[in-house]
Amino acid sequence: MMPVRVLCLFAGLLCGMMSGSADATGRIAVHPFRYNADPDYGVYLADRLTSELYNHSYFQALDSLRFELIEPDTLTNELIERAIGGTLGPEDLAEVRDHVDADHLVPGTITYLGHLSIQVTVLDVASGRVAWKGSATDNPAWTWTQMDKNVGDIPVASILEAMGYDTFDTRPRPLTADL
Repeated sequence: MMPVRVLCLFAGLLCGMMSGSADATGRIAVHPFRYNADPDYGVYLADRLTSELYNHSYFQALDSLRFELIEPDTLTNELIERAIGGTLGPEDLAEVRDHVDADHLVPGTITYLGHLSIQVTVLDVASGRVAWKGSATDNPAWTWTQMDKNVGDIPVASILEAMGYDTFDTRPRPLTADL
């Protein structure tokens, strides 16, 4: 896996270049991850990733959005598989563009190999090329060994780290009142 510590720049800069304007906000759509054994876990993990990406979407130093998160229409499993493999034909790409109103699509697959293996892809919707690929591992037993973590925290943190986001790069947590 190639180092991708620059994805936070990638998301903002590439989307800005594609739209022809340096201050344009790119649009990213996270598709529910495919996991045949438990489709709800795939949806949950995609939602967790979307939530964490949202925490990284605002660039405080420049007081602007890096990217905007978009809800995509549901795509077929076969189309998602071809998108992840980078083998979209012209008709496939037209179908993706019809269902995804974004610059980049983030699909993923989950397989069970004694643990959960999570494959994530960032697809450039304009060209159909795979812009980034990464993977993470989840083992539900880890939740019991790290009691301060929720289900999905470990793989989502791993994916975000691979994408180039660190904890310093998040919005500060809102203040809470002691009642």
